[in-house]
Amino acid sequence: MRELKYMIFCLIALIIAIAPAYCVVPENGEMLVIAEGSAAVVNGDIAKADDEAISDAKRNAVEKALGVFVKSDTIGSDYQVAEDTILTRSEGYISEWNKIPDSRKIETIEGHELLTIKINAKVRLVNLIDDAANIEPIYNAVLRPKVMVLIIDEIDGKKSDGVGTSATAIMRGLQKRGFDVVDPEVINGILKKQSTSSSITQGSLKSASELAVNQGAEILLLGTARASDGPTDDTGNITCANAVIDARLVYADTAQLLFTPKLVKGRGVAFSDNAEARTRALNDAGNRFMASDDPSFTSQLLATWAIEVQSGRVYRIVANKIDFKDMNLLKKALIDLRGHVQFVGDADFGKQRAILNVRNRLTPQQFRDRLSGIKLGKKTIDIEESSGLVTYIKLK
Repeated sequence: MRELKYMIFCLIALIIAIAPAYCVVPENGEMLVIAEGSAAVVNGDIAKADDEAISDAKRNAVEKALGVFVKSDTIGSDYQVAEDTILTRSEGYISEWNKIPDSRKIETIEGHELLTIKINAKVRLVNLIDDAANIEPIYNAVLRPKVMVLIIDEIDGKKSDGVGTSATAIMRGLQKRGFDVVDPEVINGILKKQSTSSSITQGSLKSASELAVNQGAEILLLGTARASDGPTDDTGNITCANAVIDARLVYADTAQLLFTPKLVKGRGVAFSDNAEARTRALNDAGNRFMASDDPSFTSQLLATWAIEVQSGRVYRIVANKIDFKDMNLLKKALIDLRGHVQFVGDADFGKQRAILNVRNRLTPQQFRDRLSGIKLGKKTIDIEESSGLVTYIKLK
């Protein structure tokens, strides 16, 4: 009878443990791409050529999106692999598309007519990365950011002093998928410093961000994994524990949020050992965090990061003691700055103070370095202070 209860108890625990854990798909998980396609006009059949050119444009849109996160020479060297797998299914990666007005042209080249057309297409980048993960030559060439994992284990309100069980499981999963992660031993060494450990465990985002940047990380995954005791069987010989990971993914340099995964739960079972059950629950939660199904956590990470890198980040410039003429000179300087994409919204100007929001592909440090010292007529930009993506300047 006791053995039967044990088997039932373990079966229930197993069913709970393998239940899927999902992450929230980032709102910008689709990339807007402009692509061109072409097709020969045969026997004057323009309608058929138009359809074929659109199909070609869709394939080119997917290839263009693929090139955002794959090294440029890889698609060339392994083009046939991409052609036989991903590009043949290009239609499935495009959620929306439309022809760009007046973009269709028909040219005669060496006596043959060629029709070209341009489209706007939204490419499902997460789905594309998920499929690329199954093609070794392509996935091995995927550009990945360096990641620091600072998930702090918490048992009965007491937080771990260093890298815990859940963080170890997550780092193991990231490394298996080809990510470079900050060495847990290095993290442990830093966390042994009382002041650093206290600020991290108390939830200081600034301290965590500084620690990540100092270790060369571009992305920081931080949060808490809380473990608690679950029920025991009637005999008291089998204990169960639960664990929940609550995390967020941010840029290491600015602590700007990329996306927030959903809560991920884990379960652990042990013989008359609460501590062991909790450890297993934390390990299970970490494994399930990395094994999230459709779409995977790593695909979301790569998609969000790639889109941000491609689209640029929005920087806010606050200029004090500036007149309208100098503000326009500042706008021109920002346009001429390397990595410029576009202004976001209208400039806010009043009482000798201007606020501009500009999207740029440079990193925050590169952006500030290039901004500092720019000449606006006879004046020079001087950075007074900066915080995250906000930079305060004055003209000297």
